Amino acid sequence: MSDEDREWHKPRRRLTAQTRQRKNEVLSLVKGDTINVNELQNLAFQYGGFMNSDIRKVAWPYLVGVSPLSKSQHYDSVVNPYQRQIELDINRSLWQIEQHDKRNRWRSRLSRIINALMAKYPDLHYYQGFHDIVTVPLLELDNDDTTFNVMCRLCRCHLKEYMEPSMNNITSIMYLALILIQTQDSELFDVLKRVGMGSEFTVSWILTWFSHVLADHATRCRVFDACLASHPYFVVYVAASVVLSQRSQLLAAECEFSVIYKQLTQVSHVNWEAILKHARELSLQHSPQTLRAVCAKSSHRQILLQSDIDSRFAALVKDAQIRLQTPVDTFHDFESSGVKLGDWIQLAIILGTVTLSISIWAVFVFLPRHISFKNTIRTHIAITPGSQFLIGTVFDFSRS
Repeated sequence: MSDEDREWHKPRRRLTAQTRQRKNEVLSLVKGDTINVNELQNLAFQYGGFMNSDIRKVAWPYLVGVSPLSKSQHYDSVVNPYQRQIELDINRSLWQIEQHDKRNRWRSRLSRIINALMAKYPDLHYYQGFHDIVTVPLLELDNDDTTFNVMCRLCRCHLKEYMEPSMNNITSIMYLALILIQTQDSELFDVLKRVGMGSEFTVSWILTWFSHVLADHATRCRVFDACLASHPYFVVYVAASVVLSQRSQLLAAECEFSVIYKQLTQVSHVNWEAILKHARELSLQHSPQTLRAVCAKSSHRQILLQSDIDSRFAALVKDAQIRLQTPVDTFHDFESSGVKLGDWIQLAIILGTVTLSISIWAVFVFLPRHISFKNTIRTHIAITPGSQFLIGTVFDFSRS
């Protein structure tokens, strides 16, 4: 980052003894052939977390199994179905950089990374708010290669369930925040229930790791310290802790939806160190596995129990413990798990061809001779359920 581009940052302070100690602790955990990921995760919950960008440039990549020195190959292709929406979202971002030309340079870097991610992973779907998440490591790490590599890991693990074709997973994950609130404070939960408050107010918190609602970059980074060091559902515990921290204000407020909603969404002045500490305590008391098991709504429970997020996170941590030598550290499950995407398309085309052949044979065998063959084939293909389904299948996979 040039000296001019540092203007959006707060002025640098002289390293304190605590900061120097934290930096030395992080460096000691990542040297050698084995990375001490567990202790690195614990440091994220010490007061101040990783404290500054110099420490995070080391800690954040190693937490997710990426070497800070690895180059990426994300410039090969950026073509994807979401380029227009990505452009619209990015043009509404990075307003903390006041100078127009500098802001556009950062936006160009952000656009390149996000479009490359969506081109790399055609099985994932872009969602509004994804750009907020990518912005944080880009600004803090100031390295396009490292940011891309870190985001590759997050796309295949922490954020993957947000990037599915439907909102079902997201809705079920948000519902876990209400379960946590109910287990901790039934009186507060009853207030939310009385005004008809569901978990929808947490959507921007969870999808963007609070980066969409927090204006202060340092606070965003502090939240990211904890989320990067935790199970992918940790942000749910943070959301619940934010609500629980406002207990007195919520119980004293008028029991009306708009009043409660306004109070719930005021998060800029909360004590984030206390919130993250409490969230971790909640995660130790009620593991994600426990929350999924006690989920009251069967529809949510079924979706959550089918998730493979635990095994993904375990694989990520296992990888992170080994100093990998590969130039880009990322999952490749979308290429290797079961039948490949291209195989599904080929299978759909083959089955469609078979169905069409059977339809043509049926026309010759069963229909009267005087009916126009050309019109019959057109009509038959249009109304055959199997053909419609297969044609639709090919189209759906082509755009994913």
